[in-house]
Amino acid sequence: MRGVTHALPRNVALTYDDLRAMPDDGHRYELVDGTLIVTPAPKIPHQRVVGRPFVALSHAAPAEYEVLVDPVD
Repeated sequence: MRGVTHALPRNVALTYDDLRAMPDDGHRYELVDGTLIVTPAPKIPHQRVVGRPFVALSHAAPAEYEVLVDPVD
C-alpha cells in the first residue's frame, strides 16, 4: 500500500491552516513564503550528534537559561 497523497493547490501560496492540515507522519512540514517544504524525520546518527551537545549545554547553562533541542512555534 502506498502512502496517502494530499492534493494541494498549484500556483497558490499555502497558509498556516494548510500547514496544520498536514498529516502526522514523521515528516517535517514547513512553509517558506507559502511554499511547502517536506523533510523526513532525522535518522538515529543525527539524533546522537544533536543529543550530545544538548546534554553538555544543559549541564553548563546557568539556571536562568533553558536549552532546547528544536525550534518551537
